[in-house]
Amino acid sequence: MSLNDSFNCKLKEHRKDIFETNDNGSEKFLPIKAAEKLMEEYDFLTVDENEEIFVRNGSMYHDRGESVIKQEVQRVLPKGYGRVTTPKSQTISTVCDWTRIKREEFREDSRYINLENGVFDLETDEFIEEEANFLFRHKLPVKYDEDAWPEKTLDIIRDIVVEENIPLIQEMFGYCLYRDYPFNKAFMLLGNGANGKTTILNILQNFLGNDNIANPSLQALLERNYNDHNLFKKLANINADIPDRSLKNTSKFKKLTGEDMIFAEKKHSNDALQFKNYAKLIYSANDLPETHEFNDAFFRRWIIIDFPYKFTSDPEDGYKTKDPDILKGLFTDEEMSGLFNWALQGLKRIFRNNGFSTSDSTKNVKKEWLLRTDSLRSFCEYHCEEDPDYFVPKDEFMKVYKYYCKVFDIRYKSKNKVGRELPKVLAVDSRRKRISGYKNGFDSGPVRVWVGLKLKDLVFLSDDFDELDVFKDVEGGFEKVGLLELKGDEVVDDGLGFGRSDLLEVLPGEGEGMAVEMVFEEFSDVDNDRVGEVLDELVRKGDVVEQFSGFYKKV
Repeated sequence: MSLNDSFNCKLKEHRKDIFETNDNGSEKFLPIKAAEKLMEEYDFLTVDENEEIFVRNGSMYHDRGESVIKQEVQRVLPKGYGRVTTPKSQTISTVCDWTRIKREEFREDSRYINLENGVFDLETDEFIEEEANFLFRHKLPVKYDEDAWPEKTLDIIRDIVVEENIPLIQEMFGYCLYRDYPFNKAFMLLGNGANGKTTILNILQNFLGNDNIANPSLQALLERNYNDHNLFKKLANINADIPDRSLKNTSKFKKLTGEDMIFAEKKHSNDALQFKNYAKLIYSANDLPETHEFNDAFFRRWIIIDFPYKFTSDPEDGYKTKDPDILKGLFTDEEMSGLFNWALQGLKRIFRNNGFSTSDSTKNVKKEWLLRTDSLRSFCEYHCEEDPDYFVPKDEFMKVYKYYCKVFDIRYKSKNKVGRELPKVLAVDSRRKRISGYKNGFDSGPVRVWVGLKLKDLVFLSDDFDELDVFKDVEGGFEKVGLLELKGDEVVDDGLGFGRSDLLEVLPGEGEGMAVEMVFEEFSDVDNDRVGEVLDELVRKGDVVEQFSGFYKKV
């Protein structure tokens, strides 16, 4: 039965009760009686704050209450009956006055999930088949079947992401089922094109249903207040391939993920509302957008899930084979029922562990984000500090900064841009100093330097890196800082004597290579960042090749 069929001609059955006959034989419509009879046939609720009328159909309340009342009244009015707007408006006003409820009271209990064939209770793990008096406004387009399991969907997910990220995907699906935001996390699916991000999002959208999702991009949400309105009563905000435009007003992002009240305007309308968002923010991107927010509170809210594999139509290029019909026949009742059971496991694990699972991609979100979006700030964040006793010639700073960018395969900023931006990142001064013996071995005049800048933890420098001239003020002059001190103790503590020969010893020389996750596992006593730096260096020198995304073998 369609929604329109459910709301159809019920008032006609009570026609004799809602009209009275005048002395002249004409009929007079009785709006109060009509409202009484309508309320016997329908279950209405009116939001007190904006007088929006909802009407129940099955287990859900729909925002069509006013429309239903108008249609019912129109069907019983005789042809030629005076002003039809008056009986309609009077009936609506009466129903509205008798069914008021505060918006805060008209909320769906996050304990229950409304499904096609009943209600699931998250606290008791029980399925309730009979319709009870729930205040649902949405329904998951899934039937409950406790024995179902999503074998086809899991095969797809296993082919797209590495094993350690599957729990995160499962928890992301499960978290969308919960109509609250107790864990302040948003999701970014990251990787170059044709790597399965869109496939995962398509599965998630079909699972949740189009009525339960919104689609504004992250930038649109942060830049325009009226886009917040789209999130009201939605389970997720899903947007694929967001633009790389820089993020502004990130304080709003924290509110959207932090159980804070949101004031949402409606475009071309004076109607506004306040609500706590529970739509989970889920995006995909080829590249992370630049941000002007650098405190940990912003980065701590992100879960980045890497999609390392590439799918193509060429079976000979070494990449995984693309299946254009991968989703064909996937969205059956049985598969979606199984996906619900799988997602429930993820949701329960979040609450059991008081947080989400961890993986390599979730451990260093800030470092990864800055590395991909702002190479200068990334270098300064992890390899520079303010110290009034140190100074670095500008040419030396550019040399080591460009080397850093080369190691991590990121773009470096020009010398002029560095000159403008560095003082905004660190409290350093640009000056001229005479450095006797610098470069040419004799005094060649004042040298442009950054004063108050100390380099540290330069663990990415290879053993054959050229000499680096960095200086420290001492009594009576200054002295050169040794390269070993610049590399820092982290070389010993992080690497535990680990070097290129160790990696070359375990990497295969044939076949598809070794997955980077297996490399990290092989050297579990060494920091992953250090292993990654040495691996990148071997690739750069041509001793190791990345056979395809995430798999390495020695040449």
